[in-house]
Amino acid sequence: MIYLQSIVSTLQKIMSYQSRINRFSSLNRNFNRIAHFGCSTGYETLALSVLLGAHEVIGVDINEKSLQQARDEIKNIHEDLKIVGRNQQYFQNLPDGIRLQVENFIRDYSSRNFVEYVEYIEGDITQRTSLQSDYFDLVFSDNSLYWVACSDNDTTWENTINAIREMSRVAKPTGIIVANEPKRCFDGKPLNLRSLFEQNKLLPVEISEDIDLAENEAFYIFKRA
Repeated sequence: MIYLQSIVSTLQKIMSYQSRINRFSSLNRNFNRIAHFGCSTGYETLALSVLLGAHEVIGVDINEKSLQQARDEIKNIHEDLKIVGRNQQYFQNLPDGIRLQVENFIRDYSSRNFVEYVEYIEGDITQRTSLQSDYFDLVFSDNSLYWVACSDNDTTWENTINAIREMSRVAKPTGIIVANEPKRCFDGKPLNLRSLFEQNKLLPVEISEDIDLAENEAFYIFKRA
C-alpha cells in the first residue's frame, strides 16, 4: 500500500502545476527538450516532463542537496510504478476520479524510466552553465529570477540580466522562454522583468502581469529575436 500512496502523492504534486503549465502548453508547440532553471527538489521539473510529454528535461539548481533529493525521488517513483504496475489490485479501492488518473499514470510511465530522460545538474544560472547552446524548445523559470534579482548583491540587476542571457543562450532560435515570477521583491522593490527581457532583445509572446495565480505574480513568455 505504501507504494500506491507514494504514487498518488507524486501525481497530486504533478497535477498541482497543471494550471500554470497550461498557460503555455496551449501554444501548439513541440516541447521535446526542456531546461528548468532553479529546479530545487525537482517536482515541477517532473511535472514539465509528464504534462508536456518531453523526451529530455534538465533541471538546474545551485543547491546540490536539493538536486540529490530530486535524483533520489525519481528513482523511487520509477520503482514504485514498476511494483504497482505489476499488481493492479493495489489501486482497485481508490475513489473513481483519482483511480482513473493513477491507472493512466501507471499505464504511461511504469515501463519508462524517469532517470533516462529527466536529469538534474548543479549550476549557477547567473553564470554560463554546462547546458548546450541553441538546444531547448522551452526554457522555464518559476521564481528563480526573483531569488536572483531580489538578493542583496544584485542592486544593479547584473546577475538577473546574466541569468536572462543564459536562458536565451540555451533556447533554440524557435524556442520560448517562460518565467513565472513575482512583480515585487520581499522588501517591496518593483521587479520589472519585462524591461530586462526586452533589453536583451527578447520578443514578447505573452505577458500577463495581473493573473489569478497570486496578486503579486506575473507570467512572461518571450522568444529570441
